[in-house]
Amino acid sequence: MIVGAILAGGASVRMGSDKAFAPLGGRPLVRSVYEALKPLGQIIVVANDATNHRATLGQSVRHVRDHYPGAGPLAGIHAALSALQPGEECVVAATCDMPFVFFELVRALGERVARGDEPHAGVWVDGTGRRQHFPAAFHRRALPAVQARLVSGDRSMRGLLDELQAATIHIDDVAPSGSMRAQVASFNVNTPEDLVEAERIAAALAQNEVGDVSPGRADR
Repeated sequence: MIVGAILAGGASVRMGSDKAFAPLGGRPLVRSVYEALKPLGQIIVVANDATNHRATLGQSVRHVRDHYPGAGPLAGIHAALSALQPGEECVVAATCDMPFVFFELVRALGERVARGDEPHAGVWVDGTGRRQHFPAAFHRRALPAVQARLVSGDRSMRGLLDELQAATIHIDDVAPSGSMRAQVASFNVNTPEDLVEAERIAAALAQNEVGDVSPGRADR
């Protein structure tokens, strides 16, 4: 079984408040990520405070805390993998600030990794050929490698993915080549200015616009 995980343990320093609950299109930012992962079935939220997330996403989400507070996304991946129950083989993790992640990408990553053969991680490549670190899929067998890096103090996502020799999926395999959907899948919201840009992108997506939309930081 593939499980979705939302990493929401960051400090949101540049936003000035918890960005998971920043309003986008009339709903909290984290809700957009949740909707992309929801078809997987079970959702784990990695966050220090469960109250607001359960109020926003419902009581069915499974809430866990970082075992390594302040250690960044690697700690979130570790917490999600550690929370897997029998029969749950794979986590597809997305950060709470990626409102344009979509299910077809999530599903493709999860299906590539869930079968259990190596590699035990999967990421995707954008239209420019750049490897994106989220969303990413991790088999439960990747947990020892994740924990070893946290214990050593090495929090590098790039280093972990290189160690695991992560499989890659190209964005063109899950979205029309050059489409707006493909261009903005990696967009993340860190500042109030990013949130304004996200509102513009969301409005354009709602109108089914494609092609060159000058999505600013969407290729980060």
